[in-house]
Amino acid sequence: MEFSVSRNFTAWLERYNVSVALSAYEVGRLFLLGHTPDGRVSLYERSYPRCMGLHASKGSFYMGSLAHLWKFQDFGTDHAIGEGYDAAYVPTRTWTVGDLDIHDVCLNASGELVFAATSFNCVATLSETASFRPIWRPPFIGDLVNEDRCHLNGLCCGPDGSMFVTAFSKTDFFEGWRGTFASQGFLYDVKNEEFLVGNLCMPHSPRLLGADLYVLESGRGMLKKVDPKTGQSEDVAFIPGYCRGLAIMDRYAVVACSTERDGRSFDDLPLADTLSRANRTPACGIFVVNLKTGAIEHYFQMTGAVSQIFDVCILENCKQPMLYGTAMNDLKMIVKPELNASAPAFAAG
Repeated sequence: MEFSVSRNFTAWLERYNVSVALSAYEVGRLFLLGHTPDGRVSLYERSYPRCMGLHASKGSFYMGSLAHLWKFQDFGTDHAIGEGYDAAYVPTRTWTVGDLDIHDVCLNASGELVFAATSFNCVATLSETASFRPIWRPPFIGDLVNEDRCHLNGLCCGPDGSMFVTAFSKTDFFEGWRGTFASQGFLYDVKNEEFLVGNLCMPHSPRLLGADLYVLESGRGMLKKVDPKTGQSEDVAFIPGYCRGLAIMDRYAVVACSTERDGRSFDDLPLADTLSRANRTPACGIFVVNLKTGAIEHYFQMTGAVSQIFDVCILENCKQPMLYGTAMNDLKMIVKPELNASAPAFAAG
């Protein structure tokens, strides 16, 4: 694998004191992207099977994978292995949920972990007694069955209890979306029970920033802005490739991009024509878009073994993070007491 970066990409990371997590599901790799003190790129990777949706929280992030949901917690520099690392992300929690083809994951307004259970056409959460607990499914989906009928994939939640979901079609039969994805996708407002935007070509990754809502129209290679009250949408920026995976921060969008989609070309998508007219070849990596101007100001691109990025999230307050895998010899040395907690006292006698 080789990578290239724009001239000021690491300066942008330095300015905001952030790093970026990337998931590449077809090769089972989770990457943490930061920078060294002298301004070079730092890229740390670990193997996790079919790593997909990512969601960052304070000092931690979550990830969906083949049969599990994971939580990674930053244990700080004391547990970092190697020179210069200022964060050490440790897999502290894992939940076995089975192969639900989990796409997006996030925390809702109550702090509950929710996720797109794509195989079951629903939004779900964790269960103490089963693989998952369904909490919502589209109004056109009749049965809760293990059939990807509409390819429900995108999910985001707001602090006011709002929830927005994307799917490829309104079909209610096994893999019905595969024949209709070119223009039947939609963005749905769960709280208000309404289809907010329709006629989208393979939408992914709805994300909120204050009162603004953004979504990727992957089949067109477009980052879009949506008014969550009216459903009016506008194109913000063209992304040169199959865009899937989005993180929003300040006035910037970090967009993940792929050179293919599950081994298939873009010939049957509007994206192919757009790339041709722009005289661009598709790229794999991330693009940093200025939301005010629509300009791509920075990029990180990968070539070689990785051709598809699934998701991206922003890790705050760390410049050069490292990541633990699941090797027992490494994990058994991770011992960190909660310093603000105290052991209960026992009365003598």
